[in-house]
Amino acid sequence: MSIIFREVQVSDRDQLMSMHNDFFPVRYSTSFYDDMVQGIGMFGSQLCTIIAEDQQSGTIVGFAISQILKYPLQVEDYDLFANPQPSHVMYILTLGVAASHRRQGLAVDILNRCRSKAESHVGCGAVFLHVIHYNTAAMQLYSRMSFEKLRCLEDFYHFDNQSHRSFLFIRYLHDYHGRDKDYEANQMTPFGLLLAVREWGMSGLRLLVDTVKSYLPSIPSISSLSSLFSSWANNSDSRNSSNRQKVAVAVSVDSCGSSCTGHGHSHGSAGSSTPFRSSSSASSSSESAV
Repeated sequence: MSIIFREVQVSDRDQLMSMHNDFFPVRYSTSFYDDMVQGIGMFGSQLCTIIAEDQQSGTIVGFAISQILKYPLQVEDYDLFANPQPSHVMYILTLGVAASHRRQGLAVDILNRCRSKAESHVGCGAVFLHVIHYNTAAMQLYSRMSFEKLRCLEDFYHFDNQSHRSFLFIRYLHDYHGRDKDYEANQMTPFGLLLAVREWGMSGLRLLVDTVKSYLPSIPSISSLSSLFSSWANNSDSRNSSNRQKVAVAVSVDSCGSSCTGHGHSHGSAGSSTPFRSSSSASSSSESAV
């Protein structure tokens, strides 16, 4: 097997669309693929793409679509880290491997390449994704690759008129790590929930200010508001994001550690927020087929 790895190209659009339709239960809009092949992700930022191509046939046999996001402003999932917290995280959106190339370690290779890209980004503290609850093979693969099962999210996926829960898996990088179990338990108290609501609002306001500044950088009042808010927010240890955009990404792995997702297949997901203006109804879901 002679495989070359490269970034996505505009000419990959039809192949990637076909593979997504074969692997995943979610149906994406055409703009999803138009943006993807141009490397445009959520918030108009650049995607991190890995395309595995069979050198002999010239066909795509695997892919990973991910993105470096600002933490916590652009990340829907809250409290991923203990202090100190990183400035960025990598979120895996979609991951897939063609049936002809499964059980050959290609999914592991692609995931390792994602991790290496994340590690090379200054301030990136983790790689994370979501997995649908019944995709035990995918969860076993991630566990073998030192991902931690952080939490369960109810009603995370929505497709075929049904809701499905997911598990959030995260691979911490450098010296960053997660909060302890006592902290997680305290978040379920009334006071903990009140703090979470406060932090969602604060992160959302910061995101709004940053967005307005990007379009109207010359307005003095915007800069003043940003400075005022930054001073206030920095003293409150905001950890959460109220950005409710959704991303649909799916990852599924077969019993031998290969990922494959689609109708009738088990599928997991990796991600939060919607990167490519997808018309899918999936809520913060990731899909992979390897």
